[in-house]
Amino acid sequence: MIAADFPDHIASLTLLAAGGYVPIPPKVLESLVACFDTSLPMDEHLHHVGRAFFAPGHDPSRWTSGWMPEVASWQTAALEATAKEDWWDATAPHVLVIQGLADAVAPPENGRRYVHDHADVARLVEIPDAGHALILEQADRVGQAVVCFLLEVDDADAPDGPS
Repeated sequence: MIAADFPDHIASLTLLAAGGYVPIPPKVLESLVACFDTSLPMDEHLHHVGRAFFAPGHDPSRWTSGWMPEVASWQTAALEATAKEDWWDATAPHVLVIQGLADAVAPPENGRRYVHDHADVARLVEIPDAGHALILEQADRVGQAVVCFLLEVDDADAPDGPS
């Protein structure tokens, strides 16, 4: 929303696990909501965390705590109060979209559509074997993509152009 509301102040934009355009599948949405139910038994909670956030074969027990139902309700309210048209076309002079190919909450088609719609400024990096928790699952790949992007942005924005 900062890029949408203050575009003249944004030099670059990096979107990780971008969602919001392609609907979340119903079973995944059910699990996403259940992740914030702190009354669930741990095994049931981890089942939902795994389904919503992690690629198959990854260990969801890394996220057994830190679930804040009140914050989730604020995020839901903000999403419901904000029309997609208010943020979908937000860009910057340079945009990187990093999308996990096993992301159930933000299916990969979200990133593909965003980059397609903003091909003049955006590029897509798809990370295999990564879900919505892609930073936990593929930290090195995500870090490498971000660092390379920022170095390229810095080089492109240098006063004398690319070096």
